[in-house]
Amino acid sequence: MPGTNAQRNAVSEMAERIHAYDWGKTALGPAGQWSRGFSTALDLCLGSRLCSAIYWGAERLVLYNDAYSALLGSKHPWALGRTADEVWAEVFDVIGPLMQHTLETGEATGADDAAIFLNRSGYVEEFYCSFSYSPLVNEYGDIEGVFTMFPETTQRVIGERRLQTLQQLAAGTRELRDPREVLDVAAQVFTSNDRDIPFAGLYLWDEERTQAHLCATSNIDVGAALCPTTIDVDVDSDIVRLLTQSGSREYALLPLDPASAPIPLGTWKVPAEELLFLPFERYGEGTPKAFMLCGVNPHKRLDEAHSSFFRMLADQVSGALAEAFSHEQEDVRLRELQDRAKAAQQEDRVRIARDLHDTLLQSMQGLRFLLEAAIERSKTGDESANKLFERALDASIYAIDEGRAVLSLLRSTAPPTIDLTTSIASLGDALLSGSEIAFKLDVRGEQRELNAALWNDIYGICREAVANATHHANAASIELELAYTEDLSIRVRDDGCGIDSTIARIGRPGHFGLQGMRERAEKIGGLLKVEAQNAQGTTVELLVPGAVAYAGRSGSAE
Repeated sequence: MPGTNAQRNAVSEMAERIHAYDWGKTALGPAGQWSRGFSTALDLCLGSRLCSAIYWGAERLVLYNDAYSALLGSKHPWALGRTADEVWAEVFDVIGPLMQHTLETGEATGADDAAIFLNRSGYVEEFYCSFSYSPLVNEYGDIEGVFTMFPETTQRVIGERRLQTLQQLAAGTRELRDPREVLDVAAQVFTSNDRDIPFAGLYLWDEERTQAHLCATSNIDVGAALCPTTIDVDVDSDIVRLLTQSGSREYALLPLDPASAPIPLGTWKVPAEELLFLPFERYGEGTPKAFMLCGVNPHKRLDEAHSSFFRMLADQVSGALAEAFSHEQEDVRLRELQDRAKAAQQEDRVRIARDLHDTLLQSMQGLRFLLEAAIERSKTGDESANKLFERALDASIYAIDEGRAVLSLLRSTAPPTIDLTTSIASLGDALLSGSEIAFKLDVRGEQRELNAALWNDIYGICREAVANATHHANAASIELELAYTEDLSIRVRDDGCGIDSTIARIGRPGHFGLQGMRERAEKIGGLLKVEAQNAQGTTVELLVPGAVAYAGRSGSAE
């Protein structure tokens, strides 16, 4: 038996086993015949905290310490005293030549982070280590065996590989606005790590969650048995049962049979034995909007570390999907607002077109009467016919000017500012340019920014009221009062001819000016009043609740 160091380690499991082993039945012989060099090396091996072993002689008999027993797994303690080619039959074609080279030449050999596939737990496992083979020389200078140390690096190598996948996934999916893009980028990342994810299909559920549609794939053909383009929950299959029976679990597994369906290999030479269902649960909701079906590394059991990797992967994709779904909903909302704005603009153009129709119809009707009267008088030689023709000419000029004014409104776009005070002042200048009508703007209260979504309708009502007073009231003055109080109040007064009270209340048949103003007011939740009496002028008043009129208020309309 080894000397003092071995005695000091006698409490270790392997020291006791080596002491009890009948070495006389092996080529190594009884402990009393062991060389001093071998005994010293064995003391070092048993006393080391690192995974260490000795392969003795041409037979390469295996002696090892406690740490090495963990490497052996289910082969411990059977491996003690057996030959290396028996113990490591699955990898001896790799390590055997290295041992032999050291035995024959006395040169140290080894490798860093070497990939070795060991059958130590009932399956061929992915294993990494940085090992060295050093010659074991006795006191006579003869090489008796090989001394080896096996610092296992499996956890670090696989951990770095998985971490790189998570980092690539985070970088690639950052700020994506489409859920399908998220899944497509994820599939590309998984393709680069076909050790942990030999193959994968990524799916999105429909709104009713009755069908799932394939969005992206990694190392598997679209439409393959393990990667259908559509999964219908009403059609029974192994995959459907996997999805529907997973419940609230973070993942579920389906055993795979290579005989029933081709299984993509990825990097490996053997197929995955399990299909993993991994839901991507959207943050804030209990029902996942997407999921992945993927193969599990056939050389790594789904232990805690392996499960943790898939949990982090699911969290990463779920977070990116949540952001993308949020962006998608925001984009939809913006498109709806744009569509509504376009519809409102179209309504505005229709209203102006109605006004143009009214303007031309009235002007042309008056022009027709003048021309008909002038023609009849000219037939009889009445000199007053010329006066009628002159009046008809004036009427045509007025109709052209009035039509041009309405068309300018039809062609114009919304003012680029939501400063209502400035815009109304500009409106007055534009509509009253060249006119003798006096225009006065009175602003009360501190000016406030308006809700942009309501701006066009508020401005449009003001424009219509001022335009009506300018073109139809025969007014000498127009006053517009703009009050920024708790509510927004706008009042337009003129001293013109006024209109009939019934017409002010319900509008003139076939005319759309007042009707359009009322439609706008109703649309924005405002109240429109029109008060008018013949020969006493007209007052148009608009009242809009501040909760919707002013920007930044909690009740602002969209």
